[in-house]
Amino acid sequence: MHDDPLKRAICLGSASVLLVLTALLQIYRVEEQDLHPWKGGGFGMFAASPEQRALRIIPIDENRIGYITPMPSRYRGTTADRLLFRPAESRLREFARQLLTEDWLLIGIDQEPGKQYPVPRYDILDPSSSEPIRIVEIRLEVHVYRYDADSDELRATLLTEIAEKPEQPR
Repeated sequence: MHDDPLKRAICLGSASVLLVLTALLQIYRVEEQDLHPWKGGGFGMFAASPEQRALRIIPIDENRIGYITPMPSRYRGTTADRLLFRPAESRLREFARQLLTEDWLLIGIDQEPGKQYPVPRYDILDPSSSEPIRIVEIRLEVHVYRYDADSDELRATLLTEIAEKPEQPR
């Protein structure tokens, strides 16, 4: 049986179009529907950022003192991934407002080497365990890490930052 060149061209063209449409759909869903870039269709390589990023959470207490705090355990994973992948100001502000509604507790005080003052550590925990700290502002900073070949150093550059305060009752 002879191979029809037209059928063969249509089959190859259809497969190519289907792959391109699948990749475009993946990019759209990552951008617009908060799909994790490595989920759905296996086209994460087209939608993922090649940079290393870090999110700094800085709760500021009523004494106007702020300390960099690790991502609270309940928000690790998808929330952090989404914020780092697409750190849009609206998403960061929404997350900061969410953090402002939480009860923050002092979970320990560290004495960092080379520092003359103790550094408190905050987290969101069960508020029945102690008195919550009054947080008056949340700052979020997204940093991107890049390797500088000239100085042979990994450098952090501020990509974006926001500050959010609780809404005042009217």
